[in-house]
Amino acid sequence: MVIVGCGSTSPRSSLEQAAEVDYPKRFVFVDRPGAANLMECLGVAETLVVTVDADQKLMAVRLDGESNPVIIWSGDASYVDASLLTTQDGWIRIERDLAGSARADVEAALGAPLSGYMFADGITPDPISVARSVLAVAGDISESEASSGEVTVSVEVDVSLGAVDGLDVESIPDLRFRIVGDQIVAIGARLTSDDEESFVFVWEYDQTAVVPAVAAPLEFTELSDVAGVIGTGGRRPAECALEF
Repeated sequence: MVIVGCGSTSPRSSLEQAAEVDYPKRFVFVDRPGAANLMECLGVAETLVVTVDADQKLMAVRLDGESNPVIIWSGDASYVDASLLTTQDGWIRIERDLAGSARADVEAALGAPLSGYMFADGITPDPISVARSVLAVAGDISESEASSGEVTVSVEVDVSLGAVDGLDVESIPDLRFRIVGDQIVAIGARLTSDDEESFVFVWEYDQTAVVPAVAAPLEFTELSDVAGVIGTGGRRPAECALEF
């Protein structure tokens, strides 16, 4: 990427301008693993395509290149494609407060990326909401512009704020926003170490993409009915370990 000089607009105002536009209540984004140590562990570093329906409080997750979702998140429970956990077909309903060995078995069978969505506390926010939230806790903000006109705004969280609206600021990663025109096209969560700067994930947005409808399954099996065969499905644990 060729970096050119920034104009008179401040980095903060560039992100604030992008955060002022309305965003669809139903949208889709691609969740790509970004950290170098994740990319070395391809069994874990899965690219996922996530559809969010904010009005219905629903979320569907599918594997990149596949047409059907494997995780459905709803307000009262999550549903997983049974073939990922067992040799059966259909859906398995899983309570998100699942704990102990049962949760460990599900997480081991699914892997970290899918488990993160399975047991998420809520639907993933749209990029505008993310931008507004990080601006509220922003410390240093820097900007670069490519010759194509794409603007990159990097935001370092001000950890001295302690807590904002009940949220622990130290739990918020530094973020990098890619902006084209007035649209946020990607968000990367950044970790900086002594050796290198790496990204935990990159969320990519395309408002021109077709957004499929999301619906919770009407027929499903309870996890308790298949607890003894969890781990017999098509998923296989990665043969590498992650080091952070």
